[in-house]
Amino acid sequence: SCITNDTPWYASAAAAGDADAMAALAQKLHNGMNQEGVGSDQQQAAVLYKKAAELGHVGAMTGLATLLDAGARSLPADGCEALRWWRRAAEEGDGAAQRLLGAAYAAGSCGLPRADVAEAARWMERAAEGEDAEAMQWLSVLYSHGAPGVPSAPER
Repeated sequence: SCITNDTPWYASAAAAGDADAMAALAQKLHNGMNQEGVGSDQQQAAVLYKKAAELGHVGAMTGLATLLDAGARSLPADGCEALRWWRRAAEEGDGAAQRLLGAAYAAGSCGLPRADVAEAARWMERAAEGEDAEAMQWLSVLYSHGAPGVPSAPER
């Protein structure tokens, strides 16, 4: 199984309803079986992520949202649905989801009517509190320069 990179235990546990196994198998299918992405199946990854997310698996919520945001050959992009799943995961405390939700607000993407830097900063702050380095960097730039709705605060 190490040579072929098979993980039959994920498939059997996922089929039995194990959300952790579903999420792990989805991540493997999302990223591919090796560094070149061989063995990736975005559509099947989305199916497994969604099943695990519906069972409350926070990492699966974030993975599903990321897939939906980007889309793929066999999976159309759906920014509104991505935003919904990122919000659910972010509210559960997932730092990556908080950062990605903040980035969506900052850009006004994923079906949002416009950019909202103040709301982006709120989510980035939550991610930074959880020690998300990318959110910390984003906030440092924001606070050093300020933005509409967010005053400059170099001391932060």
